[in-house]
Parts: sequence; C-alpha cells; structure tokens
Amino acid sequence: MTTTRTPNRQAPPHGTAARYEGPRRHNAWQPCRCTDCRDAVRRAKKIQELRRRRGHDSYLTRNTVATHLRTLLDNGWTGQMVADAAQISRKTVWNILNSDVTTVRHDTARAVLALAVTRRPDGTVPSVGTRRRVHALAAMGWPLSWIAEQAGLSFTGLRDLSAGRTKSVKGTYRDAIDALYRTHSMRPGPSRAARRTALGKGWVTAAAWDGAAIDDPSAEPELSPETSLNRDELAAIRRADVEHLDKFGVSPDEIAHRLGMAESTVKGIVKELRAGERRDRTKAAA
Repeated sequence: MTTTRTPNRQAPPHGTAARYEGPRRHNAWQPCRCTDCRDAVRRAKKIQELRRRRGHDSYLTRNTVATHLRTLLDNGWTGQMVADAAQISRKTVWNILNSDVTTVRHDTARAVLALAVTRRPDGTVPSVGTRRRVHALAAMGWPLSWIAEQAGLSFTGLRDLSAGRTKSVKGTYRDAIDALYRTHSMRPGPSRAARRTALGKGWVTAAAWDGAAIDDPSAEPELSPETSLNRDELAAIRRADVEHLDKFGVSPDEIAHRLGMAESTVKGIVKELRAGERRDRTKAAA
C-alpha cells in the first residue's frame, strides 16, 4: 500500500531555490523540479558566483551576529521580536544562538545587525536611561509626583520605574522624561524632601553622567553618591532653600538653624534676593 505524504504548510513557495533543494531534516514535502524552481536555483548560483568574483563574502561569522542577538535579548527583546523585525524565522534565531553553525548568510546577518537595541518593535525601550534621568531630577529636588504629572505617567508607574521594577518603558514616556531632564536636571527643584530621599538612596545628579553614558547599562556614574553634588549645584540648592523659607517670613537666624548654614551667609543671600541681584563671589574673592 502506498502512503501519500501530506505537504507541509511551511514549504517554500514555487520559484525559489529552497523549494528546489527540498527539506533538510524531514520529508513532509518533496523537492520540486518545476521550471520556476530550476530557474530560481540557476539565478541563485549566478548571484553567488558574481558576489564571489567581486570579493563579497556571502556569509559572516556566526559570533558577530550572535553577540548582537544576545545584546538585543539582554535589553528586553524576545526571539519572536527579532524574527519579526528581521523577517527571518524563529528557528533561524535559535540556530544563530545555539547551534554549531559557524557562519550566517549575509542578508540574514545584515537584517539582524540593523536592529537597534534602543528601539523595539513594540515601541518600548530599555528603562535604564529613563530611570537614571528620574533619579537625577529627584536628586535636584523635583518630586516623583511632579515628574509623573509632567511626563503623563501614573505616580505608581513612575515609582516602579524609579525602583527598578520596570525593565522597559514606552518610547513616548522616555521622550517626555528626557525633555524634563534636559530642561530641569541642572535646576534646583522645590522639594528638599525629594532631594534628601534621593541622595539617601544613592541617586546621583546629571553631573555624574557623561553624555550618552546615561543610557549605557554597563556605564557607572562618575561621581559617588556622597559627592554627587558639586559646589555650584549645592550653592544653588541652598540658595533655593533660603528663598523658599524667606517667602514664608522665616527669620534669617531660624533659616540658618534649619539649614545648618552660617547666619551671615543666610543674611547675605536674603539681602541679594530682596535686592534682585546676585553677588559675584568670584570678584569678591579676588
């Protein structure tokens, strides 16, 4: 009795070299020798020969592609995301990562290497840079509740992000927090409580990050938590605190006591504030 094999639904279409060559590991569908498939094989061989003569290697080493794949996966991509974005099969992704193959087709490698780590197909991005920006804003006195309101997030969502419980964030939220970071990260905020809490948790200000390093998961801040505020930033924060208390009628001696500052320093700041001027301490020191 002759058994009729049922063609596999995943068989390549007619007119392709893959359909002519047939399956590699099973016989669920048979190789095709139709005119279209034979023409496809001849074209593929001509292209391969032309690339060889021009010195274009049709394959890249597997390690290069596998390294980029692991970076994608470490930053929240899934194997299916990679397969969909690169227009390759999920099995190909698995083979690059786990099989004993030593090379990857040039077109496949190019498609995988073109995938940017920071932008996933679902519109999310790794949360590390956004979390550090939130920390920097809080360390300058901007409360999490204010950051959440300005960025259009819920307070609970921002709290989870700042605590590291959120591994990815929507690109729109990342962009909103980045805009706040660019305009407010070097300005003292109104909340001393937010500042104390942030610095107590070891969160550092924007001065600790060098450019794009803030988005690099492997990067470390250049300043320790204890020295995260430089002298100019600390002076700006103290000045803002003095101004805040002075507006509520607190006397200079009481402000000095609350902030742990010299009374003469507080009186000098209050005098400048009421005069609408700032003393040039550089000239005074000279």
